[in-house]
Amino acid sequence: MDSSAIIIYGSIYGSARTYALELGRRTGIRVVDSKERPAPGCYDTVVYIGSLYAGGMTGLEKTFRSWDRKDDRTRIFIASVGIADPSKEDNCEHIRSSLAGQLPAGVYRTARFFHLRGCLDYQLLSFRHKAMMWMLVRMISGRRAKDMSDEDRQIVETYGKRVDFIDFDSLDPLVRALAEPYHQA
Repeated sequence: MDSSAIIIYGSIYGSARTYALELGRRTGIRVVDSKERPAPGCYDTVVYIGSLYAGGMTGLEKTFRSWDRKDDRTRIFIASVGIADPSKEDNCEHIRSSLAGQLPAGVYRTARFFHLRGCLDYQLLSFRHKAMMWMLVRMISGRRAKDMSDEDRQIVETYGKRVDFIDFDSLDPLVRALAEPYHQA
């Protein structure tokens, strides 16, 4: 096991945890829940895998809150896990824009970002998350059909159901990036 690297995950319903455990299995890197408050600055390589909820990533801000990267050589990889299709660049731009507000500027500037699709099971959602999804669906449903994106239509069509987009092959680019030698900018 590589003791100079760590995989930290922030997950509420399990998709980010599932990806983190698989990445740990593939790489031999230790996997830790963000609730354990690991100190990312103690490692040469930090991978953060977090679930997206209402524009934020679970545990990300608390994990990196006090980390000032002025002279830090730590490699940082951040993988978001959500329902939005990461093959659409506008989705990825929106996610990265949201994450910019959760990370110190030095961390955001030097991190490499990856985007994974997760699972959404309405039966498991908390009352708060169900209410948020209900409001989102109502808002989207109020749009004219021609003004709806493919993502909007998918949200409306799958409302109340279970959708599972977990694909371990989507970890391959992250695994390759972790295997690359470190080059300081």
